[in-house]
Amino acid sequence: MNISQLVFDKLSDLEITNLLFTDIDDDCEYGDCILVVGSKTAVNYRLPKAIDLYNQGRAGKILFSGGGKHDGSDITEAVLLKNKAIALGIPEKDILIETLSLNP
Repeated sequence: MNISQLVFDKLSDLEITNLLFTDIDDDCEYGDCILVVGSKTAVNYRLPKAIDLYNQGRAGKILFSGGGKHDGSDITEAVLLKNKAIALGIPEKDILIETLSLNP
């Protein structure tokens, strides 16, 4: 399934799960922004893919989301992802963050 085939106002829970975690084929299209959903381990497995896509020129911005804090840290998931991305050469001007979202 390609993202362009989804009907966003009619997504089922299963489609949302698949959209976030599995069953999505890359249609090699270009976009405005790469979304990286925060998690405890997003730095290890989501960030490298986002940086790869950014470096391919697939989008000019990366949006990191996540207000969760882990292992006693005062830094949110989104800020941690941003800091790591900057350390890996992504210009700060191309990074957006959202720090309010939390897992229910």
